[in-house]
Amino acid sequence: MLVLVAATILSVYKPWGMTAYGRRRRQHERKVSQAAPLAYPGISARPDQGSTTIAPCWVYVVGIHAIGLALMFVVLHLTGGGLRVH
Repeated sequence: MLVLVAATILSVYKPWGMTAYGRRRRQHERKVSQAAPLAYPGISARPDQGSTTIAPCWVYVVGIHAIGLALMFVVLHLTGGGLRVH
């Protein structure tokens, strides 16, 4: 229960996007990678420079509903109001 509360608190209070520390670090990495020549031509200095894909909105909606149903199932069973036939 403590882990779920901690995750909820972080998801509510953490700002969207990168934090100030993350922005500074990315800017520093860009400066370093631009200043140093590549050892191997054709190979990127930053491995995370590939194409990034963003999941469609329906994936998040289905995921949230699945988590909600699972939590409801667990709560019902812990309170004794589960399937009542087993």
